[in-house]
Amino acid sequence: MNFNGATKVKQIAVADPRARQILEESGVDYCCGGDKSLHEACMHADVSAEEILSRLRKNTESAGSPCLKMFRFLSVSAMVFP
Repeated sequence: MNFNGATKVKQIAVADPRARQILEESGVDYCCGGDKSLHEACMHADVSAEEILSRLRKNTESAGSPCLKMFRFLSVSAMVFP
């Protein structure tokens, strides 16, 4: 997913579970403060939104094999055999 400073923090946390670790390590609240934009949440946590975005991009680029990456785009019903 393509995140930016306006993306709501809860959207980031839901889209990629590995992103939660980055947010947690940085002190960015994605639970109670999940309705805030990344920019707002980072200001509250006193961290740079650009730094978080950079870490999220690196995390996405280094994630798993090509086969595993395909599963991120499938719905649950598409992964369940009838």
